Amino acid sequence: MCGILGGLSLQKLFDQDLCRRALDLMNHRGPDAWRLESLEGSRCVLGHKRLKILDLNDRANQPMASACGRYLIVFNGEVFNYRELRALLPGHEWRTDGDTEVLVELFAAMGDKMLDHLNGMFAFAIYDRAERAMFAARDRFGIKPFYHASRDGQWLFASEIPPLLAMLGRRSPDLNTIKTFLATGTYEIGTPTFFEGVIRLEAGCCMRVSLDDPAAVKIVRWYDVAAKAAGRTACKEEDILEELDHLLAAVVKRHLISDVPVGVNVSGGVDSSTLIHYVTRFHPEIHGFTQDYADPYSERDWVRRATQGTGVNCHYIMQDAEDCLARFESVLRHQAEPFGGVPVIGFAPLYECAGSLGVTVLLDGNGVDEIFLGYKKYHLADLAQKLGTPAYEAALSEYMAFWQEPRAGIEKHLAHARVGGGAAIDGTIPFHAEAMGSVLRNAEIRTPTLPPSTGHSARDLAMSDLLATKIPRALRFNDRISMMYSKELRVPFMDHELVEWGLALSPEILMNRRGTKAPVRELLRRQIDPAVAEAPKRTVQSPQREWLANEWRPFVEDILGSASFRQRGWICPDRAKERYDRYLAGDNQNSFFIWQWINLEIWARQFLD
Repeated sequence: MCGILGGLSLQKLFDQDLCRRALDLMNHRGPDAWRLESLEGSRCVLGHKRLKILDLNDRANQPMASACGRYLIVFNGEVFNYRELRALLPGHEWRTDGDTEVLVELFAAMGDKMLDHLNGMFAFAIYDRAERAMFAARDRFGIKPFYHASRDGQWLFASEIPPLLAMLGRRSPDLNTIKTFLATGTYEIGTPTFFEGVIRLEAGCCMRVSLDDPAAVKIVRWYDVAAKAAGRTACKEEDILEELDHLLAAVVKRHLISDVPVGVNVSGGVDSSTLIHYVTRFHPEIHGFTQDYADPYSERDWVRRATQGTGVNCHYIMQDAEDCLARFESVLRHQAEPFGGVPVIGFAPLYECAGSLGVTVLLDGNGVDEIFLGYKKYHLADLAQKLGTPAYEAALSEYMAFWQEPRAGIEKHLAHARVGGGAAIDGTIPFHAEAMGSVLRNAEIRTPTLPPSTGHSARDLAMSDLLATKIPRALRFNDRISMMYSKELRVPFMDHELVEWGLALSPEILMNRRGTKAPVRELLRRQIDPAVAEAPKRTVQSPQREWLANEWRPFVEDILGSASFRQRGWICPDRAKERYDRYLAGDNQNSFFIWQWINLEIWARQFLD
């Protein structure tokens, strides 16, 4: 896990001092070693900040050249099957015991075809001295970040946005992104960021840029998970549990490869319990870390149940309003764009605690819900699709049995699902587009590009979450908050072999009266604790709604009443105050719109003012 930076320039030479200062903005991503190399008479630059995970020797520092000297790589991430990939290059004399050398030598031998062989999370750039061109690629699901920008005949890239802003010498907000965020709550859509001209290389894409024409950026999608899943033959129903058990064990074992201590993020849910079960197969004793809040938001009892009888030494990091507020601006500065809410801040002291115990790598359970249809909204979408058909009553019976809801409440949910209009599953409105200001009047609302429909509304909704709306955000939040404390976060359930296998399963197998993500629950039921396996899905909860009305109230009122908030024109201050007053008076079923407003304002002060 590292920070990478570089660029190509048609005529103007790179300012080495400026490049060094930009690279230093990522010290947190790589505190163990650094190097900045200039090539082509300072028309090409490559920089690297290293966090040592594999092969702790300095011989594995970057930029790293291929044995032939033609290629030079900077790489962020991990390739978990790097030892197996060495077999593709028989006779090669390996200089290091890490994955970076494997990457650059595979590229020297295969070119971009090597991407299909990689199992891991990665973003890298390779300069070809002979072709005078840069090749860059990002992993299948965008676990590792890669941003790029162009200016005055230069093409620039970096792991994070602030180094690019430093090298560009300019920063302007992308009003379309801001309007989309306020109107629909979505961001991390496609290539745009909150900064005009700063572009995200999409997940599963690669690019080529020539030194002779840095403005001509050629981007190609090298991986399409929907096509891969559609082309798979689904596992036979009678073999599902055996294959799932084998796959989960294999992906977790791969993700435990490390030359430094490993820990695990812990919650009381099905996904975390599954992760703990497989981690402790290979690491009988391991540190676990969990966010903890005062009741009724504490999951301590569920976590204790999930870790009981295991070798997990669980550390409960209590969160309070004062500490989270004190960390808010620092977390936002490292995110460099608005982020999801209080739970993201809550990971800061968790990674701080991990550092105090010498743990550098942590595993997290992201992805299971989107792959195996774990959310209530997916079950509801399936029910809505069957409304008016002979299959409806049986599906309704299954839904009622698991979620323990009366028919009247379910039909109310179905009405919201059919009406849409941005309402959450409970009918609350998480954002208030009517409060947007005049500056955004002519901006556009972006919609994500989604794969073709599968014909099943639950699967289509989950694919949207996986590829366009939910998971891309979560991966960005997780990368920045972990790297803020120089910690590598791994997400084994986002292993492409597991994802493709799970997406090929029929939704009817995944959702039934035993609940959502039924095969995962059945494995837990048989191997760990039936009570954990049968517990309904619980979203990660925090006291954000209460804090925004109470402990954080002076902070919120100060922002909403500030001159900068009023003058910015993104949000109408009078409408915002009126809506916040209603919130304080009890109309507070949802707090996300308030979070949006304060998040945007503090972000603008930090990066634009």
